Amino acid sequence: MDRYAHSHRPATPLRRVHEGYELATGPVASKDLLTTRWFLVLGVEFELALGLALLSGVLPKVTWFVALLCFSGFTVITGGGGNKQRSAKF
Repeated sequence: MDRYAHSHRPATPLRRVHEGYELATGPVASKDLLTTRWFLVLGVEFELALGLALLSGVLPKVTWFVALLCFSGFTVITGGGGNKQRSAKF
């Protein structure tokens, strides 16, 4: 999963399947609930299902709203970790 962390390519369903495979077969450093293997696998599967729903156009308003909530949650969970790394360099 780390090799895709800074990728500028768009997320595709095939990449999500590959991430799920890596989570199932590779080592995972689980420190808390958000880093346990089962939680990460569920997250990847949810992203895959949400991406397929967005691409297929099933219930577009509901799917768009769920995607908005999902990515807002990702923003809150990460908490601006990139800003902390940049400020440490100065």
